[in-house]
Amino acid sequence: VEAVIYENLGEPSPLAQPILRQAERHLDIYTPENVEKIVLMYASARLRNTSLELVCGECGLTHGTVKPGEFTPGVRCSRCGGTLGVNPTPGVRIRRGKSKKTKTVFRRIARTAELLEKYGSDAALALAGRGLSLKMVEKILVRRNATGEDLVKLIVDAERKRFQKDENG
Repeated sequence: VEAVIYENLGEPSPLAQPILRQAERHLDIYTPENVEKIVLMYASARLRNTSLELVCGECGLTHGTVKPGEFTPGVRCSRCGGTLGVNPTPGVRIRRGKSKKTKTVFRRIARTAELLEKYGSDAALALAGRGLSLKMVEKILVRRNATGEDLVKLIVDAERKRFQKDENG
């Protein structure tokens, strides 16, 4: 029996080469750069197809749903002329009231209305992000305006941070 010592010179060992060739035929192997592009492509599609429920920040009248790319800034409530924001609890009818919860919901709607007025469809896209606070959405939009970075990448990075924070405690 003869022992041969194989020094790895940046290539797989002779034993591993046929196994890797076989695996390549069955799997698509992507570089990290390509994986990032694919993730951003799917995230962009998800964000652009997320429906946002628009609600008047004054009277609570629901004005239907809109996708971020279809949002038109400057739209007002047909009943009272108030600005439209995003419903934080889609599907739940909102009415004005004096409870703390109702006031919180209307403050959030008013804040989303401000963001939509100021940043337009960029804000709509950022509000479609999963699990993002209004503070985080605003940071994303400010950073996007200041640096011109890709909005979808900023949203995906913020979502990752949010979900990692949830997992870690």
